[in-house]
Amino acid sequence: MKQDLRITVYPFHENMLPFCTFIPNAPKIVRLVSPIGYGLDGQDASFLDGREEVNLRVSHDFEEALLVSNAVLFPEGNYTDELKKMIMQRMKQAAMAGKHIFSAIELDDINIMKAICVNNGVEYIDLTQHKASNALDIQKPQRLYVPKASIIFVGEFVDHANSADIVVGLVSYFINKGYKVTAVMEPKESAVFGFHTHIECLMGLPALEHEKIHAINNWIKRLDEEETPDLLVVQLPGGMLRFDDIETSQYGIYAYMWSQAITPDYVILCTPYLFLDPDKKDYIDKVFQYRFGYVPDAVHFSNSMLDSEAHNVYFESVWSYQPLSAVEEVLENRKTKENRMYCALKRGEMERLCQDAEKTLIDLADIHAI
Repeated sequence: MKQDLRITVYPFHENMLPFCTFIPNAPKIVRLVSPIGYGLDGQDASFLDGREEVNLRVSHDFEEALLVSNAVLFPEGNYTDELKKMIMQRMKQAAMAGKHIFSAIELDDINIMKAICVNNGVEYIDLTQHKASNALDIQKPQRLYVPKASIIFVGEFVDHANSADIVVGLVSYFINKGYKVTAVMEPKESAVFGFHTHIECLMGLPALEHEKIHAINNWIKRLDEEETPDLLVVQLPGGMLRFDDIETSQYGIYAYMWSQAITPDYVILCTPYLFLDPDKKDYIDKVFQYRFGYVPDAVHFSNSMLDSEAHNVYFESVWSYQPLSAVEEVLENRKTKENRMYCALKRGEMERLCQDAEKTLIDLADIHAI
């Protein structure tokens, strides 16, 4: 069913932006619908964060969207009680109109919603528990499994640094080049587009921390053997380094666990605007080497910027977005063959990042073959 899906997203927000681009062999988003009052009607989706246009405009017309789609995706979000009620109304409306429902929202009355879907001959897919891990193998292997597939890690210095965009860009690039790709992502919604999610591996897993490392390795072994990919791309969950008491990045615990479970062949670090001084990358490399056992091969500089006043005075994380030209100015004259820095929200830069990853992996394969 998945490749034939024509999806409406409601309510559309910035976390869905990575999936607004074309993804090979995946369902297609045909409409983005925003509630009235958000000022998005008629805007290209890129309006939310200032990236290059994605050629998909936002609308307020939910009824029109239902006419051209056969499924509605309701993404996870920090919604008000009033908006939650509206979402439930839209969900019921979509199901009664014969549209499949994908929900990343935890519902109090989920059984009622499931019953409505059954009565209207459509599926209700609960993305909050999709393939959730409750029977994973946490036994310590005799030795940790080393995947046959090449491995790319994509991690964020802290949140809001486009790692999901980078994963989607890598997957699309390598599939178009003829590679067989398996990818693991953090957003629950990514399951709709053919990605594995961390829910499958660590969601609610009753295990000690070292056992979770075994679970990750055993799960990767299963994916590697069952799907036989050429490439495994992993979006590391949470951030990689604690920034301060507010932006803790989950203390980098999950990134550390993944880094103990499998060893990457190529690592991309994503950082918000001005979080990482390009001239201090040598210092960051040392921190990563000691903490994770590897250094970033490339760095993506996002245009997201933390509001320092809200952060320092009100202890809140509020993000704004700089023009892409401002990021390019920071990186100007710092891009060298050895200093691989990109603003991958620009299509040309994403292409160059993917090409660098491909060349590195090919060179590594040649070395292993000697």
